[in-house]
Amino acid sequence: MLAVVPGTPPPATAAELRRWLEQPLGRPLPLDPSAYNWLRYDVDSRRVLHLVEATPGAFALSATVFTALTPGPPGGSEIALAVKLGPLINALFARLQALTGLLPHRLDHDTDRSRGRLRPNFCFWVDDTLVFKGEVTAKSHDMRLAVEKLGSKMGHVWSPIAFGNLPYLPCYATAGPQLQFYAVLKSQPQQPVSISKQFDLSVVADRVEVVHHVVNVFRLLCWCLRPLLPPYPVTVGAVLERPPGTTITILADRVVKKIKYFASNNKGVEYNDLANVYGATRHAAGLIHAIDGPTLSESKGTYQVVLAPLGNRRRPTNEGELRRAIQDVLHGVAALHQAGYVHRDIRWENVLCIGQDSWILSDLESVAREPAQTAAGEGSFRAACWTDETLDERGMYTTASDVQLVGELIETCKILSLGAQCVELKAQLTACAAASRPSAAEALCHPWFSASAPL
Repeated sequence: MLAVVPGTPPPATAAELRRWLEQPLGRPLPLDPSAYNWLRYDVDSRRVLHLVEATPGAFALSATVFTALTPGPPGGSEIALAVKLGPLINALFARLQALTGLLPHRLDHDTDRSRGRLRPNFCFWVDDTLVFKGEVTAKSHDMRLAVEKLGSKMGHVWSPIAFGNLPYLPCYATAGPQLQFYAVLKSQPQQPVSISKQFDLSVVADRVEVVHHVVNVFRLLCWCLRPLLPPYPVTVGAVLERPPGTTITILADRVVKKIKYFASNNKGVEYNDLANVYGATRHAAGLIHAIDGPTLSESKGTYQVVLAPLGNRRRPTNEGELRRAIQDVLHGVAALHQAGYVHRDIRWENVLCIGQDSWILSDLESVAREPAQTAAGEGSFRAACWTDETLDERGMYTTASDVQLVGELIETCKILSLGAQCVELKAQLTACAAASRPSAAEALCHPWFSASAPL
């Protein structure tokens, strides 16, 4: 049923994608003979009989298909509609994967309205990449709204970091009992293009066609789109929980970071410092930027900031990449220092690769004015990446402390063979005496950054 020649190029246009979804399967959808006869004697369903066949032996799949063809009770909410879509999409994908092992995946229906305004209602991830998504509205006359959300939640820029070489993202829009398949194209991500007719899920024959389309989406993802996914994915649509009280929602072109009860969950960091530093460094190289906020709600003390660009956590794999990464981080650190702040948590987990061998320093929610007090106590800040040499002789965190942590990046990257100039710079950055270390701006003038290290 799923047979396609491996390496088959994906459909290139919306018209080709529509034909792909309509094409015959390797074998028709299996049904138990009694279910097939029930369908055969339904006058309205005769137009789709060529899409199914009576198959006595395929118990698991035929049961899943039969369940998908059975309209559930009417529901008037988005949550109820999401539940009704489960047998048509979730269960069918799960059964196909269980039988074939071809497409390991995760999926999620988001019915949290506070997040649903930002992330897709339905997300389907393969290899941690969003490859199929959906939008749900409860009322049948709101199809246009559902389609608009397919586009608006893609952002303004198609990010290779998020989607690799995918030419489009297949998706669906649902309004009440109406469902239609769309494609979000790389060339126009905010203008979804229809790739199917509109189906009525209260009609059994239409549900047969939807099941047929869903199986063809599975085939498309398996054989055509999976080889195009990014090697270091950013999981668009995911909501990451970071204790204490931090959530990070990854969108198609930005990230929304929230910290509940900011004063108690982000001790040792002042909101005013964050507002100042994001404003002062909005155009600085080597740093993540706030495109909205930060804000702090007075009622609940919730901190929120919208950040860009997207990046992954790929580390440098050779000296040439390491040189570029350290150079980019030093540019970011120099900008923070020029604004009068220190980062205090410089480690590879907070360095993002944004593509084309470019890196940025992220997670500015650890900044403080320089020099920063580090006295022991419940309200103090101390990062796990600090070493015995990080603080100066007074126990203060200074710009030299940031520089020392940049030097530790070279050490912890674990590249086996480094050139003499790289080793020399690392020694300067991590010198035991803080006063002996160069500033971030001075370090950028080191000859290693003009050397020709192998890529």
